[in-house]
Amino acid sequence: MNAAIISRQECIPGSIGSVLICIHRAPCSRATCPFQMITRHLHERRLQIEGRIGCAYESEGAAYTGMRDDIGRKVAIKILALHRMTDDEIADLQHEALILRSLSHENVIGPAEHFVKSSILYCITNLMDLGSVRRILDLPDYANGIPENTIAAIMKQLGEALVYVHAAGIVHRGIRCSHILCSSNGRE
Repeated sequence: MNAAIISRQECIPGSIGSVLICIHRAPCSRATCPFQMITRHLHERRLQIEGRIGCAYESEGAAYTGMRDDIGRKVAIKILALHRMTDDEIADLQHEALILRSLSHENVIGPAEHFVKSSILYCITNLMDLGSVRRILDLPDYANGIPENTIAAIMKQLGEALVYVHAAGIVHRGIRCSHILCSSNGRE
């Protein structure tokens, strides 16, 4: 199991994720349908949405599993409507993106690719297929907790990631189970 730090993972109604999930209930023309537009933007980059993971960017956006057609690899796709954000929030987001791009560690997940089209930010990352530690704790198999050896492995990798980001002068102020993502394939 591979753990990686990522921030901002809760969910509230009314985010662009809710729009995408509920769009089939609202009539819209093909030209103005947000889901059609987003699908088109992703298709231009050889990306396809497969399913919803949850919310992203402090619940202002949505996260999806997807497929990168050109290399046949599963990815995570985070989508955020920038027109709903203040200039300060956009500046914070740009600053965070610069920081993430400057980091390179096997236990710190960063954007593999990001782009903005029609005031929508798309952030593509490697897919952490097991999801967050919070999600894992909610699984029936772990009703009595996660095994000690698994916790030790996650904590070791989390510690390595924190040492790395702290050495780079960065303090992650939101360490919690929903921000620690896990992968079944070991090290990325």
